Amino acid sequence: MNELKARTAQSIAQEEEMLELDAPDGIEPELVYLKPEADKVIAELKEERRWRKCSEELPEDGSDVLATDGKEIWLCYKTTITDGLPWFQPNGQPHIEGVTHWMPLPKAPED
Repeated sequence: MNELKARTAQSIAQEEEMLELDAPDGIEPELVYLKPEADKVIAELKEERRWRKCSEELPEDGSDVLATDGKEIWLCYKTTITDGLPWFQPNGQPHIEGVTHWMPLPKAPED
């Protein structure tokens, strides 16, 4: 019974906290309450899925990535085994020239 009282009191306190939030007109207080967590997830996704300048950072050798020269986008991998240009297409096609930026591939779906 004490556990039930404690959980109920905690639930009421959380609801009161949400109602005290200054929600803009038309936006439910629950959404404002969740905003800090949503902002954190959005920032993590933006960091994961941003283009990286080759002059500042390169992917690990053998990593499949998206690469671009600013005009076209390729699926490719980077290697340091070659003389000169390190970007190759996974199907064994010759190297890709002029790559300026790269981006990690998204994670595969879990289900």
